Amino acid sequence: MSKIYQNNGKQKEIVLKRKLSGFTLIELLVVVLIIGILAAVAIPQYQTAVMKAKLMKYIPMAVSFKQAEERYYMANGTYTDNTTLLDITEPNMTSSGYILFDDGWWIDVMEWGLDTPCIVIGSNSPRGAVNQEVSYRVYLDNIPPSSQYAAYKGKHHCSYAGQIGKRVCKSMGF
Repeated sequence: MSKIYQNNGKQKEIVLKRKLSGFTLIELLVVVLIIGILAAVAIPQYQTAVMKAKLMKYIPMAVSFKQAEERYYMANGTYTDNTTLLDITEPNMTSSGYILFDDGWWIDVMEWGLDTPCIVIGSNSPRGAVNQEVSYRVYLDNIPPSSQYAAYKGKHHCSYAGQIGKRVCKSMGF
């Protein structure tokens, strides 16, 4: 009988050593695979959230410029192409109504001078470049009915290039 008990004790010791020895290669591969799948889902969502947050940071500024232009229009009957005549100041603004921020975003207050009656917010590239990930336009209220942009009168519009920009515009309801 003593041999049976001794043998049973050795089997328990072997099982206990296996459990304490660590993870198998298959277990580690499964964990790495799960982490990879989670990262593949989470990283694009994170990038979208970051870009949307940056865009939302500049929308109130663009709306302020639009309101200043509308006040100027009410007083003078026309929009101005000289931003120094507006009752709003921005320390980074150039004389042409262009503001470039440190994070690569920009606002073009004088976009209507290019026959587009709006204030534009853009990411990652200067004026009109085709590789913008997302741009946001705030259209003015007094667009002539003959203009090709008459349908956008007083509206906001989001446009994009690339998947991140597409998700940003879609999340904003555009």
